[in-house]
Amino acid sequence: MRRLKIGVSLYIIALITITLGFYMYNLERQKNILLSELEKGIELIESILPADYHDRILRGEEISLAEHELLTKQLTLYANSEGMKYVYTMVATPQELAYSTSSVPMRQLKNGDYGIFLETIVPEDDSIYSIKSRILQGEEEDFTGRYKDKWGEYSALIVGKNTADGRRYLIGAEYDLNEYRKTVLLETFKLLLIDLLFMVLALPLIHLIFQEFKREKQMIKEEGMRDELTGLYTRKALEMVEVRITSKKPTQWAAFYFDLDGLKKINDSKGHRAGDRYITDFSQILQSTFIGDDFLLRVGGDEFLVVVDLVHEGNLSEVWKRLLDRSRNSDVSFSTGVELFKTTEFKSLDEIIKITDHRMYLEKKRKYQEEGSGKD
Repeated sequence: MRRLKIGVSLYIIALITITLGFYMYNLERQKNILLSELEKGIELIESILPADYHDRILRGEEISLAEHELLTKQLTLYANSEGMKYVYTMVATPQELAYSTSSVPMRQLKNGDYGIFLETIVPEDDSIYSIKSRILQGEEEDFTGRYKDKWGEYSALIVGKNTADGRRYLIGAEYDLNEYRKTVLLETFKLLLIDLLFMVLALPLIHLIFQEFKREKQMIKEEGMRDELTGLYTRKALEMVEVRITSKKPTQWAAFYFDLDGLKKINDSKGHRAGDRYITDFSQILQSTFIGDDFLLRVGGDEFLVVVDLVHEGNLSEVWKRLLDRSRNSDVSFSTGVELFKTTEFKSLDEIIKITDHRMYLEKKRKYQEEGSGKD
């Protein structure tokens, strides 16, 4: 169970890590989308401008605020990403790039006021992107700057090529990252829900797999505790039996300690194969007698320990009668020591073995005395 908890904890940690990574990746990805959208704007600007727009400027005609606003709104239509807006202007000198100490310019576009050029850069950003110096030097190619403005919002500026009248157009763009963050958070939350749902559905399967693995591991472990000749547990299983006894609900137990009579005589007179058959015959008697959650162990060459749950097997006299019935038609003879104990009183199998072994010895001694007196 502990390993299962560790596995689930590691899965949750991995889930959180992946989710955070997904969130950060999408934020960065959207920033890159901003730049790519602006680059599209530079390609589309000429198709949006009225054909005589520059000519009218050269003739000194005034461009009305309504026309400028309409043009700006048309540019905005090319913003495919939700939350992005464009503003368009034309400047002849860098001095026309206005700087403002107020927060108004950065908010104008969001509020729909297209009549005033959106402030797109602040002095500290200019040192990085050299917007003014590049215009002053008459750089011919268009270029793009991208940065966070002084209000912490993500903005960009495209500077177009010089026109025939010495002016160059600028496209300022502001992207509302707060709007996108909501979208990313929603997508991330959906991913998290899917992962959590998968985890909830997968937990029973994971538990079954873990239980099966645990059973197989226990089987392999128990196989190493088995006696090759009889298939019963060996002394190596004593600790496991103790754990199972103490883990059960309070119940009444009986411990039988058996010692085979005459095994040495059979080995000496008939050989060890006959002795092995004698041992296996007795183990089969035990296995046919005790069929519940009982523990059958071969703890020595001719010694056996059986621990019986009397709640499932019946009372002691019933168990003993069943044992005698199974062994009646067999040539196997054995001596027995018995001890009754409760789960709440149980201390160790070593103590139980000591008690039952002593009682078995007394019975065996009694048999020898009876056989001796019979010969007299």
